[in-house]
Amino acid sequence: MTRKIYFASIITLFAILYACERDSQPDVSRDRLAEKNIIFNNNTKALSNRITLKNELLRVENIYSGNLKSVQEPPKVDLTKNYAFTLRAEVDPPVYEGHTLQATHVKILDNFAFVTYNTKGDMYLGGLEVFDVTDISNPKIVWQAVFSKADVSSVDYYNNKLYIVGAQNLEGDTSSKLRTPAMLEVLLLNSNREISDVDTIINLDSYAGTDVKVTSEGIYATSGSNGYLKVYNHNYDSLYAIAVNDARSVDINSSNAYVLGGQPGKVSVFSRNSYTKLNEFLPSGANTPESKSELVVTDSYIFTALNEGGIKILNTDGSLKQFIPRPTTPAGKKDENYVTNSVSLNGDLLFAGNGEAGIYIGGIVKERNDSVFLLGAIKFGEGQSANFVESKDSVVFVATGLGGLKILSISVDEGAPDDVIPTKPCPTLLGHIAELFPEGSNNYVALPELFLSTNTKNVILKKESEVYITFTDEVAGWRNSLGYYIYNLNNPPLNADQLENIYYSQICQK
Repeated sequence: MTRKIYFASIITLFAILYACERDSQPDVSRDRLAEKNIIFNNNTKALSNRITLKNELLRVENIYSGNLKSVQEPPKVDLTKNYAFTLRAEVDPPVYEGHTLQATHVKILDNFAFVTYNTKGDMYLGGLEVFDVTDISNPKIVWQAVFSKADVSSVDYYNNKLYIVGAQNLEGDTSSKLRTPAMLEVLLLNSNREISDVDTIINLDSYAGTDVKVTSEGIYATSGSNGYLKVYNHNYDSLYAIAVNDARSVDINSSNAYVLGGQPGKVSVFSRNSYTKLNEFLPSGANTPESKSELVVTDSYIFTALNEGGIKILNTDGSLKQFIPRPTTPAGKKDENYVTNSVSLNGDLLFAGNGEAGIYIGGIVKERNDSVFLLGAIKFGEGQSANFVESKDSVVFVATGLGGLKILSISVDEGAPDDVIPTKPCPTLLGHIAELFPEGSNNYVALPELFLSTNTKNVILKKESEVYITFTDEVAGWRNSLGYYIYNLNNPPLNADQLENIYYSQICQK
């Protein structure tokens, strides 16, 4: 597995424009936006009062293989130790006129995250917020737009415009050009990346728009019950439309567009060049009505989050590559709260939103034919449901419904130990080590006797004691060379699954 996370090392043009021009630009025309049922607020200080800063290293809990029969046996090497996940902030959901909104989607672009919201039930009330995570230890809400007559399901950004999909309340609105509630709305941004006006609203012929992706050649939008995939150019001319019942998610790779439909789960494949339907796969799952499901595609694979169907990873020809079942429902809990709603890829990491089971974290191991090995799960407390997860670079956003947002950071632990006690070795130690282990030598071959099981050393402690381990720092850096585990003499482990913790001295963590 290639342990690599790309961290932003410079402030992008997006951030530079924002920082340099925010104070010099005229205010947004709130009256013009209000006429279009958008209530705009860029009082960053007041908005950010909903953020509670944290600095909590999160525990990645084991996912036992007994619950994951369809997942391949994990590799011999522990893949979790180089990654650390820190909870940086908890964000209370926005409240408008006494109504609490819940997050539906997150789009991370450079150092900013766009978050969409809707309201449970029959009420039409949604929102859109922009978070600045340039300083991940102190994220801020830059601006907020409340849509007083529309739910917002998803968002994408392209060329200084925001593209949102959702559902608009048409009752009593004689001025609306929409035939049905499902809509695609395009928002113009000023140089501060704040909403300046509505460019257009397009009818999507359904009850709700569900997802949107924008590229240089066009706009791909899906809508739900009795819905469609619709494709438009940037003049908003229709290029293609095809019925896809309960279309829930759309994504693209270099050649094709892929749509995930529900009831039952179905992946439809369309050419980006000819806009013709090429194929259709039935991975099953995604049978829960009005439920969030998602797919993410690469040029090689299709990753689908299928609610009760867990995660199914398909090859682009539709054949099943790997199946990761949904979490097991604990006794006394409801199955519907332990389903897989979301999937996100970030380099060689996979994240899955699993409701009240939290998020699963998996590693994509290229040396094992790109198989995904689950590293563990992060849970966020009783009743907090991870409905959507999005990760990019060193940031993770988790939407927990009415519980608001969790903002996490990813760090790569290079193994530098904590609280090292300097020691001076005997004068001959380093020389003996260099002589015994010459550079470039394969010691498994040259000195096989060192790796015999008879060389195992046990230290039996009769009472709680401090244990010190001496190691040397090589030019190669701080890397794990020793791991140890502890067990009760009266209850020795029979296999690796029964080990509660394995400790690695050189990174001082378990």
